[in-house]
Amino acid sequence: MKLKNILLLTLVLISMATVSAQKIKLKKGFVFIDNEKVFEFEKRAAASEFSLYTIGKEQEILFILRNNNETIGYGDDDFNQIIFIKDNRKLETASLRGYSFKYFIQKLISEKVLDIEGNIDSNKLDTFFSKYDEQITERTIRN
Repeated sequence: MKLKNILLLTLVLISMATVSAQKIKLKKGFVFIDNEKVFEFEKRAAASEFSLYTIGKEQEILFILRNNNETIGYGDDDFNQIIFIKDNRKLETASLRGYSFKYFIQKLISEKVLDIEGNIDSNKLDTFFSKYDEQITERTIRN
């Protein structure tokens, strides 16, 4: 009985690892998913700004800003702002700070917020917001 359960668990874990694994590369202004050119991107402002576009830069899909909260040299209050252009929504999160832009794209695709055509699923976006949006600027007091 134990051997059967262990074997079943092993098969489930292996199948989960192979099903959701997509190889994402950012190279020379393009995003490749499983070696297929899917999006274009642009980094600006010393790589603190990132824009993701459809091929041909016809439409900007999202904009990511690494915000240092005006405290250069102190990273504990840094956060990321992800602006979903078409939906006109801004997510602010410190829990995802320190991750690469590639990680953000992978996260959005794996959680089915973004598909490879550049479409945003509104229901999945709502779920993503409920998990990660911390509304940092709304609760920050500036002198």
